[in-house]
Amino acid sequence: MAEVKLIATSESLFSARVEWALKLNDVQYEFIEEDLMNKSPLLLKYNPVHKKVLETWKNKPLLPEDPYERSMARFWAKSNDEKNLIEGKKHFGGEQMGFLDLVVGWVAHWLNTMEEAGGMKLLDAERFPSLHEWAQNFIEIPVIKESIPPRQKLVH
Repeated sequence: MAEVKLIATSESLFSARVEWALKLNDVQYEFIEEDLMNKSPLLLKYNPVHKKVLETWKNKPLLPEDPYERSMARFWAKSNDEKNLIEGKKHFGGEQMGFLDLVVGWVAHWLNTMEEAGGMKLLDAERFPSLHEWAQNFIEIPVIKESIPPRQKLVH
């Protein structure tokens, strides 16, 4: 049994962020599916420990070392303002995947799923070429791809 327990629901974009961060840092963990309508005592006791994942496992840092840069990453993640921050870059932080990629990463899968369910195009490659390319690349990253819930599970 793993020392780290991820108490989550597979449909949650917030859970996905934590799971991706753990996988990117090669942290072994046990995934415990949680019924959010009937929260377990374990979840209530330890939530929101997810904020500590980025600070605890640093073998593959997702936040910048520099305090100013780290605060900027958190600022942009919080505001989720994406006014073309990705243009000309592979990831939001440049060549390496980082914190902001994880925060905005749900867009890549959820928008595709919502587009399919609703029969409309939300992330148009012509209108948002950089973001569209990033989203397609993001969901092809092996760690991300293997942990994305099946579309049919998201669209009930």
